[in-house]
Amino acid sequence: MKIILHLLLILLIILLIPTMAHAGDFHPEATPALEQNLIWVEASSKSDSEDYFLEFRVWFTQPAEKVFKLLTDTMGFKNKMTNYKDTRTLTQKLYKEILNAKPKNPAEVVTLIGQNRISSHHNRQKNSHWNDYTYLHFNFPWPLTDRWAVQKVDIDETNAHKGEYKYTYETKLGNFKKLDGQWEIVPITGHSDWTEFRGFYKSNPGIPVPKFVTKKVMKASFKKEMDANRRLLQK
Repeated sequence: MKIILHLLLILLIILLIPTMAHAGDFHPEATPALEQNLIWVEASSKSDSEDYFLEFRVWFTQPAEKVFKLLTDTMGFKNKMTNYKDTRTLTQKLYKEILNAKPKNPAEVVTLIGQNRISSHHNRQKNSHWNDYTYLHFNFPWPLTDRWAVQKVDIDETNAHKGEYKYTYETKLGNFKKLDGQWEIVPITGHSDWTEFRGFYKSNPGIPVPKFVTKKVMKASFKKEMDANRRLLQK
């Protein structure tokens, strides 16, 4: 019986380990690329699945709080990248109203949002563990249909004093078959005031496009967005 209990305890510990381990354990083989280019990104998929998986590590030469505020500036996404047609922060009340209404397209979501103009960090509870709510409308090239998502976000700032933030998001409504992910911000050993942004996301836009094309576009779009972030952080 003791052996069984011991094995169950080990299994429980394994299941409770965070998806991304602490510094140095998340794709350490990518560090040489980061030291040279400040970015590493890989897109992959399995032959028996329609899902795509993108993993990344990015180094910014700015401190964690500044990077975090930019990466969570939902209202600003559409201003820095053309692949966003509309981006909104939602209050919890508005988020629940949208889920209950079950809109079928972006126009119906915007009608529900109405004249509400909520700032990007309206829901923020600094240095705490809190939830955010977002609406994202992605601009897909013709003849593809635009994709949209209403997401619930779990944000952990309890270690902000150490330069650590965690952001986990899940799509609750929209025409993506899947768009979920997690990223975190951590300090970089040996580089004072530098910040590492790293994580992954799983995506299935539900559009019949060859996998090699989708993976190439995912990587290129991510790199373009990181370039835009660097320009904004340098201002």
